[in-house]
Amino acid sequence: MYDSCMQTVLDRIDDKQFDSPDEAQSSIYNTIPVEGVGEPGQSEGEG
Repeated sequence: MYDSCMQTVLDRIDDKQFDSPDEAQSSIYNTIPVEGVGEPGQSEGEG
């Protein structure tokens, strides 16, 4: 199941080649809905 979910995310990314791992990660995070990664700037255990 994980492979099919990841493939769905990768299919949404227009770029097919990246200059760095950080660029690839950024593209992936920009594609995943906020519900999938949490609110920007939040981390567990704070507060």
